[in-house]
Amino acid sequence: MTTSDDLKKSISDLQYTQNQKRGDMVDMRKVERFIKAMEQFGKVLANSSEFVAFVWGPIKLILQIIPTHAAVTALTADSIAENLPIFQEYGNTFAQNTAMQSVLERMWSVIFQFHKEALKVLSKNTLRHVFRSLWGDFRGRFKSMLDELKSLKELVESHANQWHITQYHKDRAVILEALERTQQQESYAAFERVRNWISGISQDGQFERHQRVLESVQSKTHKRGGQWILGHEKMKSWLGQGLRSSVLWVNGIPGAGKSVLASVVVGKLKEIRKDEEENKQDLSSHAFFFCEYRDAHRNHALAILSALLSQILTMERDLIPYVDHKRDQKGDTKLESLDLCKELLRVVVKDGPTKYFVVDGIDDCEEPDRRNFKLVIFSREELDIKKRLAGPNTIHITPEDVGQDIENFVEFHSRCLQEEFPERGLTEDRRVAIQKQPGSNRDVLFARLIMENLKAQKTLDGLNKELDPKTFPKNLDSAYERTFKRIMDKATPNEKDVILTILKLMTCCWRPLKWHEIQAAISIVLNEEEKMDPRRCWTGQAQDLFGSLVLSEPAEGGRVGFVHKTVEDFMARSSKVTNMTAISAEHRVTLLCLQYLTWACFDRELNPVPENPERQFAFQDYASAHWVDHVGHLVRAAHHRLSTPKDTGFSGEYTRGMGPTGKDVKEMEQAAESFILRFYDKLKDKERSECEYMQAAASLGLSEQVFEVIWRGVNWVQTRKGDEVDDIFPPTLQAAVLANRKILESMADQVRCSPALLAYYGGSLFKCSRRTCYHFHEGFYSELRRRYHRDRHKTCYVCPESSCPRSHAGFRNEKEIAKHIKQMHPAAVTLS
Repeated sequence: MTTSDDLKKSISDLQYTQNQKRGDMVDMRKVERFIKAMEQFGKVLANSSEFVAFVWGPIKLILQIIPTHAAVTALTADSIAENLPIFQEYGNTFAQNTAMQSVLERMWSVIFQFHKEALKVLSKNTLRHVFRSLWGDFRGRFKSMLDELKSLKELVESHANQWHITQYHKDRAVILEALERTQQQESYAAFERVRNWISGISQDGQFERHQRVLESVQSKTHKRGGQWILGHEKMKSWLGQGLRSSVLWVNGIPGAGKSVLASVVVGKLKEIRKDEEENKQDLSSHAFFFCEYRDAHRNHALAILSALLSQILTMERDLIPYVDHKRDQKGDTKLESLDLCKELLRVVVKDGPTKYFVVDGIDDCEEPDRRNFKLVIFSREELDIKKRLAGPNTIHITPEDVGQDIENFVEFHSRCLQEEFPERGLTEDRRVAIQKQPGSNRDVLFARLIMENLKAQKTLDGLNKELDPKTFPKNLDSAYERTFKRIMDKATPNEKDVILTILKLMTCCWRPLKWHEIQAAISIVLNEEEKMDPRRCWTGQAQDLFGSLVLSEPAEGGRVGFVHKTVEDFMARSSKVTNMTAISAEHRVTLLCLQYLTWACFDRELNPVPENPERQFAFQDYASAHWVDHVGHLVRAAHHRLSTPKDTGFSGEYTRGMGPTGKDVKEMEQAAESFILRFYDKLKDKERSECEYMQAAASLGLSEQVFEVIWRGVNWVQTRKGDEVDDIFPPTLQAAVLANRKILESMADQVRCSPALLAYYGGSLFKCSRRTCYHFHEGFYSELRRRYHRDRHKTCYVCPESSCPRSHAGFRNEKEIAKHIKQMHPAAVTLS
């Protein structure tokens, strides 16, 4: 049991140690005042020293935990002593008056609550980093405790009667309730500030998408897929405490189902946390990230780390004051420093119980060195990743691992085929061919493609053709080919054109397109009057058309993408099958953007109020932001094609042969000329630069004069810096887009009530004006949400005092906020 003498000795030892180091000593007088007051308190409590030990012990522990901040402890103890009565003068009062005894009881509760709250702050593993910010946040609660002690002291000194004490307790209950609400509001406001500053990309949609795949398999086979990964010894050790390293790498071939397995692990982590909540155990935390190769917003380190940080802080909010303090110091509207993000994540990881991180499809990641930071990475077995992560803590997905899942899936669909076509089911040799591909590789995606293709056959003759050994797929590419052939065979000539347009859009888009954006693009009628033909829109969803080749988010305005990057590779490699190449796809989308942006609705001088705006604006977010990217990429690709002596495949290396046709060249020539005529005044102002792409431009249908003007704009946009990066170019186009958006915003209720308009625009019509911002195309459902987001762009510097009326308005620069704090919050300046 800790005594006051123990505490005094601890202080004396601390003084000696600090004197030896730097001469910074604890003011013993301040602590002695507290000790004397508490010793008197103990005597009043019928000499119950064991109760006072609950005070001596925490103070001693606090001094041991934060010796470098011992002065803060001394000052805090002195503040408590100042608000306590001289107990020895009221000994008889406490002994004879039961009402006064309730006051004593409340004093003890307040002091004990202080130590409890203080120890909660000081027990952080990261105290050295976060003391100032967390203690600053704690000061607000501490002040309310001091105020209550002061009120209790006044009751004692005034010899208050029973009625006054009862009334005090009632009033105090109301005050505490209001204080609790205020603290909750302040905590939530700080959390919202931090969340908006970090701007971590939500991963719930990706997780739910993969969970739907598992649920679909389970509903058909009555068996849970992917459970083998949880039974693997290394995964069980990673989930527990047995793995020597905190990093586990799971790798496998394309199509092995790594993303679905990652979602299985995430699902297990959610179950673990739920069990911990029910059993009232320390709660572990988890965060996850699914990379997407086509999405530039996801494929960089800052996007991954900020999303992980945001998820962890949502679960563990104790460090929100620290992160909010860092946000305020930085003064930026958004967390854009990778180094700062790493620093914050390191601090968060070190604090509290175990943190689990699951990252799927990662390219590069630093290996952490903390035991309570557990990371599992899912990826292909690529050389650069292998150099960093290969070791004993690696799970390589083998045929035996996924074999059972594939067999269950194939067995179920075999029974369905047998029931539908009793004359010809799936024979044993065909089942083996699906389950065991050449080279003993078992591919979940391969099995799924084949079974869905067989299931789609409506006649016995069609099924027999697909099961014929001559046409039966032998690998992933041949499975894609059979699926693509089935889609095209059942399409009409007009539908084939629509299908190819969608595939070209998905192959070369600069960000994942939403389904309503794709619908808008395919409804644009090229080389005719400016209109969108709703008859060209697809009435169903993307998966109704492309089946297992694509994945789409179910939410309104959900993004659509290929099920795997290998689909895109197949599209480029198999031009004889798909009748398209990467360069023909790029040509088509570039032409689409240029022609669309010359419509009258983008000429505010000649057409200040566009007629029939219901559909015309549906593709403007994508075309206005990325026409430069498409022109630049197309010209460079054509230059590469002309300068490369042989075919070099895809992903930046474009195939020879199936380039633009004569018709394509003519259309591009007309579209480019119309574009520079519309925006010539702004294009010609830009500096002319030497260009090596004249021959390539000519092969695409761009004359030297036209190309020289349009390339000025492309070159300027791709080399500009600062705030100009966020602007649409040319400025006249930006003005038109913003004006068009205002029209749409005024029609918000009409759009949301019309299924036809909703199919073109989605429901989030209030969008950010910054081209590089995620919400430029994602948008918000209401003007209020957009305004809050936009204000964060404009006012980087926010007043740290949450009660200040300017805390949400902000300031334009550091000088303005410094002046404001000096005038309105001088105490904060003195304290700092």
